[in-house]
Amino acid sequence: MRKFKDKVKDKSWIFHPKYHLLHLVVAPIALIISGLVFWFCFSIVQDYVTAPYKDEVTATIVEITEGSEEGWEYTDREEKDPRYRETRITGKKVYGLKWEYYINDKKYIWESSDTYSTSHKVGDTETMRFWSSDGIEYHRSYFGTFVFIIMGVCGLIGLVALYFIIKTLYVKIRYKAMKSKKKLK
Repeated sequence: MRKFKDKVKDKSWIFHPKYHLLHLVVAPIALIISGLVFWFCFSIVQDYVTAPYKDEVTATIVEITEGSEEGWEYTDREEKDPRYRETRITGKKVYGLKWEYYINDKKYIWESSDTYSTSHKVGDTETMRFWSSDGIEYHRSYFGTFVFIIMGVCGLIGLVALYFIIKTLYVKIRYKAMKSKKKLK
């Protein structure tokens, strides 16, 4: 293992004093950004992770209903005043999906909607996550494994950034002490 004096003289060393400013600017920024992303991802999964009752169930489509959704669409005209714009009603097909699932041998129904008819049919299954604070009323969570991967990556980036900050401050203090010892001699 090299001595500290040798490391400080080696300009290719990652903690050389010429890199201190870079480390003390980039590492805190990386720490803050990774911390914010970690906090955002944790806020998404917090209800599910901290809930006393949670279940991952397989839900099955038992009914598909077809309907339409009306909307207003403005056509572009040269007038800036919206009173003089032409409008037309547009209809979009919407499919209502009824999902059936069981938690503790009790049957529940989850209703959702989809605009694509070909993506689902009666009998399709999907894994869903539900959580409850009282064991009676369950709520659905919409996160996947990708959120946990992002949280892990952000945690790792935060730890590396924290290491760079602490190591840079340590080297900076030790380098300053070494310089002051030389001046005293």
